[in-house]
Amino acid sequence: MNGTWLTLGTVGLAAAVSTLGRRGSTNATEKRWTDYAKKHLVGRKIVRARYLDNEEAEHLGWYHRSVLLELDDGSIVFMSKDDEGNDAGALFGVSATGEELTFPVLYR
Repeated sequence: MNGTWLTLGTVGLAAAVSTLGRRGSTNATEKRWTDYAKKHLVGRKIVRARYLDNEEAEHLGWYHRSVLLELDDGSIVFMSKDDEGNDAGALFGVSATGEELTFPVLYR
């Protein structure tokens, strides 16, 4: 994906993201990971939101701390800057009213 959709602003970003699920994909890898995400996230309720504490970040070998979400089944999810878990990552989104949401990384 090229980076141009990130520069569209809130309305453009929301529109671009909302079309992602409608494109369809025959990519087996994408299907496998989409199914994985659905299995672990769909229907779950976020019961707690906080940032990793310094000890948790240090345990992961990270210099930064990301937001952590605790789900109703006891699972926790937190953001990493890449899929190798090399450091904390920011979380971005768009609210139902179109407000841009940013949950930045914090330094330890």
